[in-house]
Amino acid sequence: MLNEILNSNSLFRDNISIWLLLVVSILVFAIRYNYTRNRPPLPPGPFFTFPVLGHLPLLGKWPHLQMYKLAQRYGPIASLKLGSSFAVVLNDYKIIHQTFKLKGEIFSDRTLNNPFYLTAEKSLAGTNGWQWAEHRKFFDKYLKKTGLGGSNYDEKIMEEVTCFLNQCEQRQKKDDKNGTEGIDFENDLAISVANNTCLLVFGKRFDYNDPHFLNLLKNENELTILYNTSGILYFLPYLTKLLSLFLLAPGLKKLRQLAKEFDKFSESLVKDHLFSTNKFVKDDYIFNFLEEKKRREMEGIEDKVFTYPWLTGILHALYGGGVETAFNVIRFAILAIIRQPDLQKKIHEELDRAIGNRNVTINDRRLTPLTWATLLEILRITTPLPLSIPRSNRKEVVVEGYRIPKGSYIIPNLFYIHHDPKLWKDPFEFRPERFIVNGEVVKCPYLIPFGVGKRSCPGEVLGNAEDFLYFASMMQHYEFQSPIEIQHLPPLVADRPSLVPGCPSYKVIMKRRNL
Repeated sequence: MLNEILNSNSLFRDNISIWLLLVVSILVFAIRYNYTRNRPPLPPGPFFTFPVLGHLPLLGKWPHLQMYKLAQRYGPIASLKLGSSFAVVLNDYKIIHQTFKLKGEIFSDRTLNNPFYLTAEKSLAGTNGWQWAEHRKFFDKYLKKTGLGGSNYDEKIMEEVTCFLNQCEQRQKKDDKNGTEGIDFENDLAISVANNTCLLVFGKRFDYNDPHFLNLLKNENELTILYNTSGILYFLPYLTKLLSLFLLAPGLKKLRQLAKEFDKFSESLVKDHLFSTNKFVKDDYIFNFLEEKKRREMEGIEDKVFTYPWLTGILHALYGGGVETAFNVIRFAILAIIRQPDLQKKIHEELDRAIGNRNVTINDRRLTPLTWATLLEILRITTPLPLSIPRSNRKEVVVEGYRIPKGSYIIPNLFYIHHDPKLWKDPFEFRPERFIVNGEVVKCPYLIPFGVGKRSCPGEVLGNAEDFLYFASMMQHYEFQSPIEIQHLPPLVADRPSLVPGCPSYKVIMKRRNL
């Protein structure tokens, strides 16, 4: 009898436990349902995902072209699963402006698994928060102090332009004595553009045959390629160590080795500044950084920002960001005018009329609208950074009715903005005149090759100055012809997938004009 009573109580207790579990489960489900029902949805995107990799395999060799198709299918805001990262792709100018400019504080961070973070944790591109803000403010102040974009710096760039054109003539005499085979000025232009950045950052230019400088250029070119081939690591940070032991070990090891070599190069220049500053320009970035560091030490400020590791990291970011874009824009511009002889003729006439045989200055942009518009159209149609450098949001926000979780990978689809048929007529046609109204270049808000907001490219002023001074000077003094039929020339499309897709190689015949 006692056993029966005990068993019945046990059964009762079991039933009570089951009922309590059922009630709690229903309550949890109801709360979650009510919460999620009232939450905005995530942005639309492809339904199928690959295990571990997510949508990464769908991006292929040319991610910006696949992102263009994504925008056509899913609209102004879309989402992807990139490895372990949730990514939101912004395909609309107004949305990019709203998020990066009007909500800049929320969207001013970089993802800490971006390519620059792999090689330089302390840099303008690889950090967030107050440390980034301190250095960005200092760099912007430095640019104003040096008068970048003014007549003083124009003269320095023009000295380098003259060296470059002389080098091209020597190369043509050596490699194309008959004047029919053409030359490829790619390497000479890379050295020349790099020298402008070196003068600004390091306080000195280098000879075209300097072995240390040539090795630096070679290493940076390898780094650009490795940034692309090691791109999977940006989206699979938790697998980075594991993958580095196997398939991706050589690439990752080489990436960091090249970064260390640059650090050694810059450290030697920093030491030279410390002990023999008379050899350098007194307004370069290293000099100003060291002066600020000294000022803070004298004032007893406990400083964790203006340190030597920060200096080498920033130097790498400034050098890398200051060369590749201008280099490709100039090469694309020359390719464009070779492909369109009528455009070349009009630019020659404009330059003859407005400038004659004097040196070009940055202020000549308003006198030569077609020349300047040609460069703007190159920036639009080629889009040097087609997907920019992704950002991250500090907290969960709602944009255009869609929920963006905290820490998402925010990708501004600049390539789509520059080829959006709602913004541009015939977006895939090269038409510089689209920027000219009543004989003047009109600034178009939809042209954003350097990004927008707090994390826009700090080198925009230098890049624009270099683009114009080089291109206008080359057009002023030379006529450019192709040694092959025009229809066989490469199109105005990048032939190398990279963070900054590169201009295809081509040869050109340079004939000096009579001024």
